[in-house]
Amino acid sequence: MGPTLAQDHDAPHCAAGRDLVAKFVDGCRVEGILPFFYHTTLDWYQPSFQSDVDAYLGYLHKSLDVLCTHYGEIGGLWFDGNGSKPDADWKQDRLYGLIRRLQPRGHGKIWCRRDVPDDESALGHWRRRLQLPITG
Repeated sequence: MGPTLAQDHDAPHCAAGRDLVAKFVDGCRVEGILPFFYHTTLDWYQPSFQSDVDAYLGYLHKSLDVLCTHYGEIGGLWFDGNGSKPDADWKQDRLYGLIRRLQPRGHGKIWCRRDVPDDESALGHWRRRLQLPITG
């Protein structure tokens, strides 16, 4: 969606030809909203995802470095995808430490998909957690 230091599979290098994350962030700023990013932890196009979790985590951290340093203050990150490798050591303390170091003001909330209880729908859970109106 935006430029990356980690690969050429990004919006500026494809048909979009521009940084879509920057457009999103700019729109948020106009409305006085801190942007909040969804980020999957899996990447089927990255060869190390299949073969070397530690190398993949280096790649993932580079990607997060871009999100946390190129767009100013953010509201947080919601991660999803760790279930694709349930036995892997995702080294979440290191990941969260990186985010907190790069976003030191402390606004950044960090959620993983595992934070949603199994007995509730994700949408219902987040509507209650974020106090969003329930619409049909």
